[in-house]
Amino acid sequence: MTKPTTSIPFEIAANMAYSISSDQRAFFEKNGYLILKDVLSSDETIKLQKWAQEVHDLPRTEDTPWMPYEEVNKSGKSVLCRTENYANYHADFNGLLRGDKILGILCQLAGEDMLLFKEKINYKLAGSGGFAPHIDSTAYTHVKNIKHLTILVSVDESNMSNGGLEVVEGSHLMDVPIAKADNCIEPSWAGDHTWLPVELEAGVYILNSILGVSS
Repeated sequence: MTKPTTSIPFEIAANMAYSISSDQRAFFEKNGYLILKDVLSSDETIKLQKWAQEVHDLPRTEDTPWMPYEEVNKSGKSVLCRTENYANYHADFNGLLRGDKILGILCQLAGEDMLLFKEKINYKLAGSGGFAPHIDSTAYTHVKNIKHLTILVSVDESNMSNGGLEVVEGSHLMDVPIAKADNCIEPSWAGDHTWLPVELEAGVYILNSILGVSS
């Protein structure tokens, strides 16, 4: 991953569906993440929640092109924990994830055109497991050392009581050790750094680069 070496000309950014301010860009480059609270309207957020339920309810068979994953929760029950590769089979999500608004935001922060590489919904049902401290990009760099940005859209309210996100600010500029056994951040490093809770309302976007996160 490399930092952007080019910027989006003002006249192009001004015509995008959502414009990133210079202060927002500076915060992103310093801290490694950016929270956007006004990308979706209230009506769009309600639609987002409906679409997420539709993906959750898709058939789960061996021959489906989308990829549902299950886990065993604390009660010993097998439950759906996430669905991947669904955008091509859900027109509304496809329009959102490959639409001008999201791609325009990513383009402004990356300094170049961006494409959807992978999409997934993490359901985080009550009694299910969470995610150990990690860096998202380590799951993809085996393909190629490409520039990578993660965008998270909170379908429901997310806080520390229901599996909310925590970040280490500025960790995208640090040398973060990754354990070979599980591809997560070394526990000693995670224990030595301050994790900042990031609470999100439904419909709020958070973007990060190679940032240490836990949820």
